[in-house]
Amino acid sequence: KTYILLKDIDNAIECFEKTIQLRKDYLGAYIRLARLYAFKNKTAEALEAFNNAFKYDSNPKEKVEYKINIIKLLMRVDRFKESATHIADGLALDPNNLQLLFFSAHLNNKLGKHDLAVKDMLKATPLITSQDPRDFARFYYELGLGYYKLGKYAEAQQAFTKANFGPYKIKIFEMTHIYFQHLATSYFKVYELEESKKMAEQAIKIKPDFSPAHEMLVNISKTTLDQTAVIKQQK
Repeated sequence: KTYILLKDIDNAIECFEKTIQLRKDYLGAYIRLARLYAFKNKTAEALEAFNNAFKYDSNPKEKVEYKINIIKLLMRVDRFKESATHIADGLALDPNNLQLLFFSAHLNNKLGKHDLAVKDMLKATPLITSQDPRDFARFYYELGLGYYKLGKYAEAQQAFTKANFGPYKIKIFEMTHIYFQHLATSYFKVYELEESKKMAEQAIKIKPDFSPAHEMLVNISKTTLDQTAVIKQQK
């Protein structure tokens, strides 16, 4: 601890390592080692120390914090997909922990388990008390993304109205009918008709009564001389 005060991190780490050699369950040493290793960007060592702190601490609240720190470390080194067991361990201790529910939804969306992501966020969003979008936007984004991937576009847009903030704005825009219509138009201009058709059809899935996308399909059909499809779209 004196070495920490002197900002001599390497010697502090060496001393804490000697501490746990003498006593394997010395909780304070593991906590400080975890933080020092994280500061030194030694992820593997920091993860091991946090795991040992979780093992030897009997305080449920502190155990949850160790798991949250582990998950954040995994996110920092682009290993977030390894966090499933840590999320489960944390939620077993605190089922209504907003941060863990967010991590769970984020992971489920990444793994393609969108129904589980929606379930996580439907549990989390009623627990949010903050009125600041900086606090709640990420929850509604994960909810909207889950609905979007499930093809529930109306529910997705409703969630996105509360998530349309900061870094999420561009991500949300890329899931709107307007965005896909722009893509359809761009592909049409360079005669990539199949791609244009896919984009227009996606715009219609999101907003079935979106006339410009229907008109785009008419133009594509005219270009390919498919008059049956022209009649259908004109109707």
